[in-house]
Amino acid sequence: SRNEAIINADVKLDTQGNFSIKHLPPGKANLYVDSDSRIHTEQFTLTEGTPTHIEIDLGSLSTIQGIVKGPENLNTGNVKLYSGQHTLTEIESKDIRKTYQAYIRSGAYSLSIPKPGTYTIVCTIESDDYDIAHKTLVEVVTVEKNDTLELNFEF
Repeated sequence: SRNEAIINADVKLDTQGNFSIKHLPPGKANLYVDSDSRIHTEQFTLTEGTPTHIEIDLGSLSTIQGIVKGPENLNTGNVKLYSGQHTLTEIESKDIRKTYQAYIRSGAYSLSIPKPGTYTIVCTIESDDYDIAHKTLVEVVTVEKNDTLELNFEF
């Protein structure tokens, strides 16, 4: 059995950009920071009685953005980003967790990436068109600091 707790906290930053959240239970934790449409995720372990220091740099973001072309009756879709290089089979069979996700809006998407590195991008669309319904495309990219990459998908 998994014990999970979701704690949603709006925090105020001090003049140095610091914040704290107290009285969290020990164990594995995910921190999601959303600031001015910039999103950062950090995974870490909390130890009882020991403060955990995490440094987040929201100032050096890179962006992956693009256009998704599909049938006229494109219903919904999303673009998921995974840290590292993976195949779709690995992602599905090993339960690899996504790092970031963006929804396709008017045929476009944009992902903010806080750390340089290699990422696997999975674009999935759903359509009323039987030949394209539930199609997925996979690309692997390397992101440098302060990069803006254009990555388009065509179904």
